[in-house]
Amino acid sequence: MSLTILGYVVTEEIANNSIFLYEPNIIKELPDLLDPERKVNWELRTAAVHALDGLGRYKNRFQEVLSGLNVSANHGVITFIFKKMQNCMEEGKELDFPHEFIEGLFSLISYLVTNNAGGNALISSGTVQTFVRFLQNKNEKFLKLNTKCLIVLDNLIYGFPTAFNIFCGAEGIVELVKRIEYEIEEVVKMREQEGNQPNERMQMIKASLKIMLHMMQTNGTAEGMRNLIDSSLPKSVNLIFKNSKVFESNIYSLGVDIFATFIHNEPTMLNVLQELKIPQSLLDTVEEGIMNSVEVLNSLPHAFSAICLNNNGLNMLIERKPMKHFLKIFTRREYLNSLGERVDMPVILGNAIDELIRHQPSLKQGIFESILEMLDDIERANEELRERRKEDSEQVKFDYNFESEKREVLAASIMTQYIENISKFLEGIFQHHPHCNYFIEIGGMNKLMKMYSQSTLPYDFASSSSSYALSHLIRLIGEIEPNIIAPCVFNE
Repeated sequence: MSLTILGYVVTEEIANNSIFLYEPNIIKELPDLLDPERKVNWELRTAAVHALDGLGRYKNRFQEVLSGLNVSANHGVITFIFKKMQNCMEEGKELDFPHEFIEGLFSLISYLVTNNAGGNALISSGTVQTFVRFLQNKNEKFLKLNTKCLIVLDNLIYGFPTAFNIFCGAEGIVELVKRIEYEIEEVVKMREQEGNQPNERMQMIKASLKIMLHMMQTNGTAEGMRNLIDSSLPKSVNLIFKNSKVFESNIYSLGVDIFATFIHNEPTMLNVLQELKIPQSLLDTVEEGIMNSVEVLNSLPHAFSAICLNNNGLNMLIERKPMKHFLKIFTRREYLNSLGERVDMPVILGNAIDELIRHQPSLKQGIFESILEMLDDIERANEELRERRKEDSEQVKFDYNFESEKREVLAASIMTQYIENISKFLEGIFQHHPHCNYFIEIGGMNKLMKMYSQSTLPYDFASSSSSYALSHLIRLIGEIEPNIIAPCVFNE
C-alpha cells in the first residue's frame, strides 16, 4: 500500500530516485500477482491493484502500466479476471474475488478510462461487450458489480465515440432498456409487498438512467437510438413518475431529464408520450409536492418547456398551472438548502422560466399570476414567523432561555433568505424587458416593495446580501420604467 500512497503524494522525480532507480521493473512485475491462476493471497493481489493504480498516476509510467497489464489484448490480465467473473455470474455462485479486490480493480479501470490510451485499450480488449453480457444477469448478488460496470461504460461511451458503436453492435441499448424496466418494476413490486428496497438496486437504476441520458444527449448517437421511443423506456419513466415517492430524488430527476430529452431531440415524440399519459403523470407529481433536490428543481422547467411543444401540451399546462406549485419552493423553509446549494440557482431558474415565457407567450399571464401569489405568500410566511416569535417572547417573560433567542434569529434569517432567493429569481426573468413591463402593469411593484416592511426582518437587513439582491432588482426595474418606479418607492 505504500506504493499506492507514493503515487498520490510524491512527485514523479522523487519516485524515480527513491523507487524506480532501484526497482526499474516493479511495474512489469506487479501484474503477475493479479493472475487468478497463481496462488497468491488476496491481500497481496489487492495491494498490487492499488499499487498499479497509484503508480499509473505518473505521466511517464502510465504506458508501462498498460503494457504490464496487457490491457488492449483479449487475453490480458484484466480481461481474464472479467471472464472469471462472468463464469461465476452464469453459474449463479458468489464471485471468486473479495470485495476489496473488486473495489481496487474498478478504481484502476476508472482511472485508465480517463486517458485516451487507456480507454482505447479497454475498448480493444472487448470490455464493452463483456459488460453488456454482465447486464443480462439479473441476480441481486451482482447488483453492485453491474453498477460499477455501468459507470465505466458511461465514461467509455461518453468519451470515446467508437465505444458507442460497439455498444450498439452488442445490443447494449436493448439490454440496458430491459434492465431498466426490470429493476424499476422490481422496486414497484417490492413497494406493493411493503418490502425494503436494497440500496444497491437504487444505485443500479441511477447508473442505468444516467448512461441512457448521456447517450441521448450526445451528438452522433441519434441513429443508434432512433427506435428508443418504441421500447419500454417511456413506460419505465412513467412508472417512476407514478411511484415518485418510492424512488430517490436523483432517480426522479433523471426520469424528468430523459422525458424532456425525448421531446427536445424529436418534438413529434410528444404525441406518443401523451398517448401513454406520461406528461400527465409528471404534472401529477408536481401537484403532489416537488421533491426537495437541486437536480429536480433544475430539471422541471425544461420538462415544462418540452410539454408545450404541441397544442395539447400547451393547453394542459395552461389548465393545470404547474408553475403555481413550482414557485412555492421560494417561500417554503424546507427548500432553502436546495436553493442555496448553488449561489446562482435562483437566477438559473429565473432564466429558464424567462425562456419558457418567450417561447410560449400564452403562458405569460398564468406564470405572472403565480409570481404575484408567491409575493403574497411572503406575507403569510412573515405572519407564521412572527407568531412563532411572539410565542417565544411570551415564554421569555416567565422563563428566559437562549433557545428563544436562537429562534428569533432563525426567523429573521429565514425571511432574508426568502427575499434573496425571490429577488434573484425575478432578476433572471426580468432580463427580458417586456416581462418587466408586464410585471409593473399588473401591480407587482407594490407587492415587491412590501418586502422591506416585513416585521421579521433583522435590524441589520440593510447591510445584508438579501437587501443588496432586492435593491439590485429594483434598480434593474427602475432603469426600464423610472417614472412608474419612483412613486412606488416613495410611497412605501
